[in-house]
Amino acid sequence: MVFDRLGGDVSAAARELGLGRVTCASWVRQAGLRGQGRPGGKPHPRQHEFFALLQDGMPLGDAARKIGVEPERARRWLTRSRAGARFRAR
Repeated sequence: MVFDRLGGDVSAAARELGLGRVTCASWVRQAGLRGQGRPGGKPHPRQHEFFALLQDGMPLGDAARKIGVEPERARRWLTRSRAGARFRAR
């Protein structure tokens, strides 16, 4: 499989197959696999503070602005993180 041969690099597999990266990434997720992700992909340095502000009851938009990120980016953190499950249940 091209994906395995390229070490889980979705972009490289998509290029080799002549397909769109987003399409290939979707297929990888549907197959229950994970790409290699961005090299050095680390969480935002203030992401932990963002979740603490939410825990204290601050609205998402206010918490995002307080740490200096766009509310949409903070929403993505919330939907993609295990910690976010506590807040989505509210």
